This record gives sequence, C-alpha cells and structure tokens, in this order.
Amino acid sequence: MHLIANTPDAPFLAALLPFLKGFTVFYWATGTWWIPMLLILGIWRHIYKHFPLVYDPLYWDAVFPLGMYAVSTTAMIEEFSFDFLKGLPVVFFLDRFRSINHQPCEAGLSYLSLRHCR
Repeated sequence: MHLIANTPDAPFLAALLPFLKGFTVFYWATGTWWIPMLLILGIWRHIYKHFPLVYDPLYWDAVFPLGMYAVSTTAMIEEFSFDFLKGLPVVFFLDRFRSINHQPCEAGLSYLSLRHCR
C-alpha cells in the first residue's frame, strides 16, 4: 500500500501502478478466502468433534492474521476509496476485542482484572 500511496513522489513507480494495484487486490482477495475456511474449521472442531471452547494460545495463529487482514483492509479502503468495505475492519476489531475481554488472564492481559487472575 505504501508503494501505491507514494507513487506521486516516485515517478518510476507510475509504470508499475496497475501491477501494484492488481496484486494488492489479488492478495487481499486471497486473504478473504481464508475467513470462511477458519469458520468451517472452527465449526468442525467445536461442534462436530466436540472440543471444548476454552482459551488455547494456538488460537493466536488465527487472531494475528485476522488483525492484519483488518489493517490491510483499512489501508485498501483509504488508498482505493473502497467505501463499501468500511464496516469490515470494525467487525474484526470488535470480534478480537470481545475475545480478549472474555479471557483477559490467559491472553496476557491480567491488568484488566487482577483479582481474577492467578
């Protein structure tokens, strides 16, 4: 995104601008396809296989990419003026905020509720 935003300051990037924009949208769309897979795998694990839904540090393998997806979506909205996507980063932020508030001690945020943490 920074290359696209700085194209006016770097004339040699002007020839690459269509390529940069195309691959930016391509990689963002590829990231979008991971979200349904994460949901399907979550349903399979917790509903079909009956694994309990408790905090596990391995869940951060899903949290971090979703956070980066929200950040990249925000940058793409600003750079490409994709106003129809404005609600998407807010949804991901609220979902991550909710998950941290439900398990503050295990998420390393014990300062939120000191008396409840071990």
